[in-house]
Amino acid sequence: MERLARLFVGIGFVWVALILLWAIAAGVEQPYAWFTWAADGTGYAWMRPTYLTLAFLVVPIGMVVFLYDVFGDPVSRWVKWAMPGAFLVVYAFFLKAAVPDVGGPLFSGIESIVDPLAGRDPAPGPGSTIAWLIRVAIALAVWAGVPGAIGAVVGMMGGSRAGARRR
Repeated sequence: MERLARLFVGIGFVWVALILLWAIAAGVEQPYAWFTWAADGTGYAWMRPTYLTLAFLVVPIGMVVFLYDVFGDPVSRWVKWAMPGAFLVVYAFFLKAAVPDVGGPLFSGIESIVDPLAGRDPAPGPGSTIAWLIRVAIALAVWAGVPGAIGAVVGMMGGSRAGARRR
């Protein structure tokens, strides 16, 4: 079972990287143009279930296993506190690019906590992908940076043992 979970980590990483790179290259406003093009062709009936299985099963299981590893390893406290928020923002942006009907409201909900005015999508056109990347960076700074900074302070005050030190 653990090997299957590790396989999900690898497949999930590749799948998220592929979708996010495509979203950045093609523009976040038309994220899954390649999927609709391929699904319109003949012989691609398997693609939709595979796509959704990767987005809603493989990637979340891979993320949970990776988080389990991070919390089990002797890493700094700030990493442990920042990881869940970072994964949440990256997964929401991934869903925004992969399945806009589901990911759009999720990412807008996460982002509305950061900036109540940012809940609406930027106007499509040149530069809108840059606007999306700025929005993701700000959401990451809040959802991962703030808990990470608090974890770093708590770790320094509590004498965090990030790993074995050699003397």
